[in-house]
Amino acid sequence: MENHMGHSCAFAGLAWFLQQAGSGTPAPAQAHSWLPTDLGTWGFILALATLLLAIPLGIAATLLAPKVKLWWFLRSVKGSASQLVSLAKYRERLEKEPQFTLAETYIFALQFRVIVVCHFLAYLIVLAIALIPKWHHHMTLKEDWVNTIPALPFVLLILFSAAYLGGESLDRLRRSSPKQREKVARQIVTLVEELKNKKPPQNN
Repeated sequence: MENHMGHSCAFAGLAWFLQQAGSGTPAPAQAHSWLPTDLGTWGFILALATLLLAIPLGIAATLLAPKVKLWWFLRSVKGSASQLVSLAKYRERLEKEPQFTLAETYIFALQFRVIVVCHFLAYLIVLAIALIPKWHHHMTLKEDWVNTIPALPFVLLILFSAAYLGGESLDRLRRSSPKQREKVARQIVTLVEELKNKKPPQNN
């Protein structure tokens, strides 16, 4: 099969070169005078090169195919094993954290949503205070930007507060939530099954 693919690629290249040679403009006589100018000579050269290279390329493809398959298999196994080790360490860290009850999980999830909503409302209020007093018909984009410059420090403060408070709540929710531990356990089981089902390539 590799030899057939080598011949197909070679003949495709031959057709391309013939097309380019037939469609190109003739070069001046003094430039590259040692190159053949007729299509027959080019066809003979390319056909001879195809015959000479087809067998070595087919042999190289046959010899390299098992090595490529083995490399891909080892790369896949290494990636899955590394991910499994990372998940196992992450589960160990989760087991050291206090686990929330369902009520505590709901409270922290609600707290995270409240933090996001409050900061978003504060962001809208700051923009409204900065833009509404100076708004007029046919306001340009440049004027909008100039009017929002005084509000930038307050916007940055709101974003920093949202990232700090919301990130802290979300991280605590992930580390102590029963759902997160169940999710990690399912991922570990899936990776173990994938590693069991992986089989090395067979050399035919």
